[in-house]
Amino acid sequence: VYTNNKSDPLPKKVVLFSPISLPKYNLASELPRSLKFGYINKKDVAEHLRMPRELYDVQFGEMNKNFKNLLGDSYIEVYLDLCDDEFCYHGKDNEIFFSDSNHLSENSLHHLVSSKRLLSNLLKNE
Repeated sequence: VYTNNKSDPLPKKVVLFSPISLPKYNLASELPRSLKFGYINKKDVAEHLRMPRELYDVQFGEMNKNFKNLLGDSYIEVYLDLCDDEFCYHGKDNEIFFSDSNHLSENSLHHLVSSKRLLSNLLKNE
């Protein structure tokens, strides 16, 4: 999708990233402390690092569908890298994907394989 602003003679390609599931609190700060001080045990950690996919779809499903229809490949569905059919993950395999309650950490980057590939392809085709 290209915009055509009359004050700018060159059209601009629009790329939009989908919303992702956010944790309800600062996982990076609070979860390790809760584990260290015994408020939760190791078995419970996985429950804190995910939310049901259905909750994400209720909140963003229609919007994602509409933007995908409008923008096609220019709509990068980042949530597909962080969600499966059952859950959206805020961390996995002893990694927390967030540096606070709403910013992805470096740990999340190697999980964004599809999103990085799609963005790279879009930039190459410029």
